[in-house]
Amino acid sequence: RGHGLMLGLELETAEITRNFVEAAFERDLILGWTLHSNRVVRLAPPLVLTDEELKRGLDTIEVALESTTGA
Repeated sequence: RGHGLMLGLELETAEITRNFVEAAFERDLILGWTLHSNRVVRLAPPLVLTDEELKRGLDTIEVALESTTGA
């Protein structure tokens, strides 16, 4: 959910969300919760973003999600 590159990734539980954020951090990607929900991760990349940085970020998110949810 969201507009442009600022998105919210809503996960099933607060525990899964915490584990996902930790898994991403272990892979050098800093993510955080939104203020109103402990199940929503805010994705807000910088305005100046290369294609390579975008791919690396998305790949990291995919691996972190797989390691957290088994999906």
